[in-house]
Amino acid sequence: MSHETTSAAGKLSQRSSTARDCLSESEKRPTTPPLVKLFEGQTRPGVGKPRVLHSSAQDSPHSNKLPHGVTTKSSLQARQLLNPQPKTRFQETLNDMMESAYLRNKLTRLGACPDPSLNLPDNPQLLRNEIPFGNPTVYNDTASEIINPGKNPTEVDEEWKQGQDLYKMSHNSYPVGDMPDRNYDWSVFPRDYKYGVETPHDVRGTGVSHAMKWSHEAEEEQATHIVQKRLDDFRERTQPQIGKVHDPICDTLPVEDNHTFGVFVKPDQFGAGDLIHMRDPEEVLRGKDRNRGMIAFIRQQLKKANYHNFESLKAAFEHYDQSRSGRVHKEDLNEICFQFGLPLDYNQLEMLMSYCDTDKQGYIDYVKFSNFLNWKDKLPTGFQIVTIEEESTAREHSPLKEEEGESGALLTSRLESKEEVPRAKGQEVTPEQKETEYANTLVKEGDIVYDVSRRKMTPKLLSKQIDRSAAPMKTSSQAISATVGGISTRHFPSFGVPTVRSDLPAPRVKRVSDYTNYGDESDAFGLIYPSVYSNRGVHERDFFVPRSQQEIKMIFTNIGVEMDDKGFEELWKRALDLGGGLVSVEIFRALLDSFVSDRAQEIQQTLD
Repeated sequence: MSHETTSAAGKLSQRSSTARDCLSESEKRPTTPPLVKLFEGQTRPGVGKPRVLHSSAQDSPHSNKLPHGVTTKSSLQARQLLNPQPKTRFQETLNDMMESAYLRNKLTRLGACPDPSLNLPDNPQLLRNEIPFGNPTVYNDTASEIINPGKNPTEVDEEWKQGQDLYKMSHNSYPVGDMPDRNYDWSVFPRDYKYGVETPHDVRGTGVSHAMKWSHEAEEEQATHIVQKRLDDFRERTQPQIGKVHDPICDTLPVEDNHTFGVFVKPDQFGAGDLIHMRDPEEVLRGKDRNRGMIAFIRQQLKKANYHNFESLKAAFEHYDQSRSGRVHKEDLNEICFQFGLPLDYNQLEMLMSYCDTDKQGYIDYVKFSNFLNWKDKLPTGFQIVTIEEESTAREHSPLKEEEGESGALLTSRLESKEEVPRAKGQEVTPEQKETEYANTLVKEGDIVYDVSRRKMTPKLLSKQIDRSAAPMKTSSQAISATVGGISTRHFPSFGVPTVRSDLPAPRVKRVSDYTNYGDESDAFGLIYPSVYSNRGVHERDFFVPRSQQEIKMIFTNIGVEMDDKGFEELWKRALDLGGGLVSVEIFRALLDSFVSDRAQEIQQTLD
């Protein structure tokens, strides 16, 4: 092909043409012929059109509309089968008449028992069941007489042996070990005579075991087993043994038995709990388990000694404070521990002193003593205390008033011993004045507060640093005052319906659909930690139900309380006065506890 006939590539433009003329098309594109479009249906079909094979491009369009196969005739729809049109009464009656011609509808009718009299002749006596069928049964023996006859075993055995010879001859059946009778002449030899020599045998099956083994197998079992040393060493190294640590590389890595692999990481002096509670470095608990256990043991022994030997916290503190300075020093505490049979060394005494001395003053005052050496808060304070409520005449008609700066659970109090007694110069100090001055040195204003939960005056509560966070952090529960010692919501105005409907009388018989709590149900603490009484089926309401005198005496006698009639009558009269004529188990138990406590104190004073 020559270059003259070849068209040049590109687009020719005039000198006056612009870039717009170059980019725009001056001529329309040529259209595709219809014949070529037919064959483009396979490679480039139009939008929304199916692909057509190039061999079928020129076929008639009517071929695509021709149906293939056999036309299926539609039957009943699922809707008509599941929910057919109801028939009229005439259609139902007509259908029953047509179905009654079949024998199955005559014998087994729907909703009725089968009628066996259809095939019988038409006889009125048969219909009235007056003519019996078959032979009558002759009743002779009952089933109980056949299974368990009234005969002894000997009679039953003799009756069973009767006719055995005829049965053997007729049925040719012999029991196990019985020899068939062939009518031999046993006059020469007896019938039970045995011929031959007895074959030796062993019931354990040793002969069968010996016969099942070949001679070379028996010789191999008796011979000594030889194992290669290489194989034995391999098994000893790879197979684990009982009581030994499996160490497959003990030969290639010879180390000591107590060798530890890896890098030893020195543990921190604080743990995760110390980090979470943000404790001070001096108050961390990690590594101090033994010291804390020792301190807990010493405190428990001192608490028990205080409870059994003293009547109040004041009397116990006076015994500890030999110098009557209002403070217990380290030497005083060591001497008291020695008196109670609890000798301490220097380190243990330092730990106990540092635990009780929260503010690090070097001594233990009355408040610290009552917080850390009082057994279950059972000992009283020992001071004559007059609360604000006792001095107010309108206490029952006005709510409890909180002192400014104090929470609702703590009320101010006044100690009678705090009042100073003036005396002239040179006047001798009486024992009462000494006692008053000593009481002034023990407690200060605000050291003894009123506890609403226990309804008595108690020393104020001290908290150690391990119980509180070192940083000013508040949790979500503290933000809403859901903490012990927070702002009391007791006297806040309440709205809505209370959860516990103590304002409504509880019904005697509660309905199943009644989910109202009338105050006679247990709380979450009672469900998680049920009492001993609830495990035995005894609930709180059983303790407060009024009972008779005989029933109260029977209950306390069954639990092991021994009382004479005179003592019981005295307690019963006091319980009637206290309960307003009604006595429950709880009222009588409280009076009995107070009576036993008073008697124990009288005996202790007599012995002292």
